[in-house]
Amino acid sequence: MDQILLEEIKKKVSSLLTKEAVELVDLIIVRERGKSILRFLLDKSGGITLDECARLNREIGSLLEDTIQESYVLEVASPGLDRPMKITRDFERSMGQLAKIVLHKPFKRQNVWIGVIEGVDEDSVTIRTEDKELLRIERSDIAWARLEV
Repeated sequence: MDQILLEEIKKKVSSLLTKEAVELVDLIIVRERGKSILRFLLDKSGGITLDECARLNREIGSLLEDTIQESYVLEVASPGLDRPMKITRDFERSMGQLAKIVLHKPFKRQNVWIGVIEGVDEDSVTIRTEDKELLRIERSDIAWARLEV
């Protein structure tokens, strides 16, 4: 499955997710044990329940019936406590919390930084390390970021 197909899938489910007031945190395609898995990570204000994930799995499955030609497994799940932080809102929601940030290339000779998120804007994330150092990290340099649980 390619990026064009992922965008088509997002378009097909966007009105359902909007109607349900559910946020698409991530859409992942992985191969495990010879099967393609299409994994929707969904969340909403106050959290998403297992029953809601099961219902949305059925509804999304119906919407995608004629979209994907190959065999796949559809999973709808909560992103959990260690949800990836990708967009500005993810970082804003995590203000004041401890996060792990992995960079594409070293910054001050390190690729991995752990600190409390102190500030966020469209271009950067500011963290306070355990050494009390305040670091401004460019968002374009971030490979991935998650809360430290």
